[in-house]
Amino acid sequence: MKNQTVSRIFNDLDGYRNFCIDYGHVFNEADLYKSRTPWDQYQRWRSNKAVTNQWDRDRANFERSEHDREVTV
Repeated sequence: MKNQTVSRIFNDLDGYRNFCIDYGHVFNEADLYKSRTPWDQYQRWRSNKAVTNQWDRDRANFERSEHDREVTV
C-alpha cells in the first residue's frame, strides 16, 4: 500500500510539472494537492475544463507593451 501511495504522489508530481511547463504556470512541489494554486488549474485540465495558458497571456501582454512603446516613440 505504501509503494502505491508513493508512486501516485510521484506520478502526480510528474504530471503537474509537465502541465506547468506546457501552460506556463510556476511549478512548486509544495502546491501539490493544495487549492488556489496552479494545482487547481492542473486538476481542471485533467477534467477537460478550460484552463489559463500563461504563455498566451504573457505573449499578449508583451505584444501590447511593444505596441505601446512604438506609439510613444
